[in-house]
Amino acid sequence: MADDEGHEALLAKAREDHRTPTSQKRRAQDILLHGIAVALGYWTEQNYFDVAVLTEKQQDEFSRILQQQADRVARLFGYENAWSA
Repeated sequence: MADDEGHEALLAKAREDHRTPTSQKRRAQDILLHGIAVALGYWTEQNYFDVAVLTEKQQDEFSRILQQQADRVARLFGYENAWSA
């Protein structure tokens, strides 16, 4: 019974979180920044391009640029910076 009550409370909060256009916009921004965090943490393991062709120095430089651009997007949404590994 307690689990059902906890679940219902979470559902009620989720409904409240999506009640206004502003809260929906904030939730959308959170989801987008989560995707950016995933890209920052795993770009070398994905198939964006063949990381093997890059030197370590090039990988470091690209990682720096990726973080810089992610932080730029995060600031558009009012965050200080994007999550990084």
